[in-house]
Amino acid sequence: MKRLRVSLPLFVCLLFGVACAQDIKTAYPGTGVVKTTGNWRFHTGDDLSWNDPALDVTGWETITADQPWGAQTHPGYAGFAWYRRTIEIDDVTGPMSILMPPVDSAYELYWNGQRIGGFGQLPPHAQWTQFPVSNVFALPKPDANGKLRGVLAIRVWKAMLGSLDGNDGGGLNGPPQIGDSKVMNNMLALQEARYERTRLLRIVELAVLLIVGVLAVGMWLFDRRKRLYLWLGLFLLGNAGGMTVLFPDYRRLALVEWHQLYLGILYIMRALGLWMLVLTLFELDRGRVWRWATWSLASLYIVSQAIDVAAIFFWRSGWPPLRTIDGVATAITSVLPAYLFVLLVAGLRRRRDLSLLPMTLACVASETYLLIV
Repeated sequence: MKRLRVSLPLFVCLLFGVACAQDIKTAYPGTGVVKTTGNWRFHTGDDLSWNDPALDVTGWETITADQPWGAQTHPGYAGFAWYRRTIEIDDVTGPMSILMPPVDSAYELYWNGQRIGGFGQLPPHAQWTQFPVSNVFALPKPDANGKLRGVLAIRVWKAMLGSLDGNDGGGLNGPPQIGDSKVMNNMLALQEARYERTRLLRIVELAVLLIVGVLAVGMWLFDRRKRLYLWLGLFLLGNAGGMTVLFPDYRRLALVEWHQLYLGILYIMRALGLWMLVLTLFELDRGRVWRWATWSLASLYIVSQAIDVAAIFFWRSGWPPLRTIDGVATAITSVLPAYLFVLLVAGLRRRRDLSLLPMTLACVASETYLLIV
């Protein structure tokens, strides 16, 4: 009869084609892990009473944790939502932890109604990072019989969508994993080690750009008449902005608004440096019209970047007009870099010098790449 009671809900789900959230019941995994794949109970909105383990959630919908909610039943949804799952692990012999995947944008984690962790800060004083990362949190001790049983509830908040955001984000980006605390910490350390390996080549590349850029600016400071060095230095330093990879903890500390400010400064340096580099190299700076046009568009680009970044600092408010402001500013900053091609065509017509062709092709390749990505 006990086995029948356990199987009956699953039988009903299969009979009527309904996706039911199944409790997870398993033995202590030892050096393995318990993956929380399958269906979770899910509900949009927010109510702190939803962390109550006795709450009846049979009316909640079901989704999986394998993909964000935007890729499943709620494309484009931003705001609060909750995930719930009942988990039971028998014969536990040591401390247990949960490895949480990256979550978009911030979350709080509850076990049997008690908060055991989280990442970022939820409204009304929301804070979230540019790069969601995995985290490990300790679970409560099992009972005297070695049984660890509880309701895992995840309270998630997704920031308002920006002009460049897709509709397929929000919430969990993979199923949480549960296991021995040492195993979970080792898995997190392995993820970090893999990231370290992928950034080594990037560090070397950006270090070269940084060194050459600093040297170029230094040469301009030594002789202010040679402005070509200044523009080259600005362009190279703007491209070396990814030096944040030098700091392993940057991903955990990079609040979205400050990271966007940092990127905005780099984009300005890169665009201004490249435009003025071409203007000087092709001697277009001797023409009043080209100087005026370039500085006017550069000013518009700088103002648009400033407005775009300023909007992010108020993004947590969820004020709808911010999306329009962000969209207009982003459209301007996305289109204006194409002005480089106008400068290159005008420059080649002015100076029919084949020795400048490699420089021209390099600029075209660089700007095309930036426009695409």
